[in-house]
Amino acid sequence: MGQGKLALPRKTLEVKVPIVAGHVTAHVLSQGGDPVRMEAFDATHVRVGQAQASLGLGTPQLLDISAAGIAVLLFTGGGQEGLLIDICADAGTAPTPNAPIPERPRTDLEDTHGERRNQ
Repeated sequence: MGQGKLALPRKTLEVKVPIVAGHVTAHVLSQGGDPVRMEAFDATHVRVGQAQASLGLGTPQLLDISAAGIAVLLFTGGGQEGLLIDICADAGTAPTPNAPIPERPRTDLEDTHGERRNQ
């Protein structure tokens, strides 16, 4: 294959995503008897998603995770024969940080300033 690859280390490869992502994909090659796994974590180290390649197909496979707030990816497995081909991260389903908060509807017991009226 004429594309760049990174051999996955024996234990774990940690990748810090350059943006807070809502969607990440990675192409991996799992040639050994241990499938390559990708786990996604938010900034507080809570796991928000995971994906796993099929066993030793010898062809690139797509791992895909959609979740709000992806900050770090961990790649494991591959039996010392796993390869990372590429990673793509985008905003996907990530919440907009400065999105306006919708106003709650006023009830008939409140005046225009949100104060409760006496009945």
